[in-house]
This record gives sequence, structure tokens and C-alpha cells, in this order.
Amino acid sequence: MPGLVIADFDMQNFFNTVEWQEIRSSLSRHFPEALDTVNWEQAQPGVTVLDDGTEFPFDRGAEQGEPFGLVKASLPLGDALERVEGRAESPQKVCQRWYMDDGVLVCSPKDFSPWLRVFDEEIQKIGVTRGSGQDVKSEAKLVCKSGEEHLLSGWDTG
Repeated sequence: MPGLVIADFDMQNFFNTVEWQEIRSSLSRHFPEALDTVNWEQAQPGVTVLDDGTEFPFDRGAEQGEPFGLVKASLPLGDALERVEGRAESPQKVCQRWYMDDGVLVCSPKDFSPWLRVFDEEIQKIGVTRGSGQDVKSEAKLVCKSGEEHLLSGWDTG
């Protein structure tokens, strides 16, 4: 293989955006002992009061500093990643490792864009995004021999 893509992923506002339904679905599958408590906690939307007194209702995510927040967020992401691996159009020759919402993917240049398209579709289903425009915190780099970049053009097309 003449090169590799190494991508560093960090979801935008991750803990605050995972949808409650996805949290409950993942808990039901992986940690049903916690489901009664979370169902009670998420029985109605929460309300955040901004500095100017404006109230903002929410029905997604884990609250800042919540002790159980990492479980609420990481289980749905794990389920989304499992669906990525299960989809036929998703390349299977990738190496990925995750810690919460921070992930690293290593793959061939030809596999990068197809994998990324499937990944973005699956995380969108749980209410998450990598961001867009100036807010993107994820990045990908091509690693290859100097002077061979032209052999791998198009690796970063969407």
C-alpha cells in the first residue's frame, strides 16, 4: 500500500447532543440495570436557564459533570460504530480505537471517504456530528512517501 490515512476524530459538543432515545436504547441493550433510573430522570425534558433568564428546554445529552454521563454518551457511540462495521458499503480493513468521543482511524486512502460517509450517517442517527466549517475538531492526514501524494489524489473527497 503506497500510503495511509490517519484521522483524529472528536465529536462536536458530544456529551450534550446524544439523543435520549438513543441513550435509553443502548442502556436497554448493554446496561439494563440502569434503565429504570434513567427513564425516571428523562421522563420529561430538562430546562437550562441562561444568564439573561431565557429558558432552554432540552431532551438530549448528559448534563455537564454528570457522573453517569460518560456511560450515557459512550454506549450509543459504540452502537453507532458497530453499525458502521456491519454495513456492507463500509470498508472493513480499518483500524480504529476510541476513548469516549475521541477516536483514531487508520486505513488505506481509498477506504477513508467511504468509511467516513457511513460513520457520519450513523452518528447523525444518535444526534451527533463532527461539526462543519470552522467548528470541525476532527482532522485527517495522508502519510506517504515524499513525492507520491499525486498517486493518492482523491482520498479526501466526500
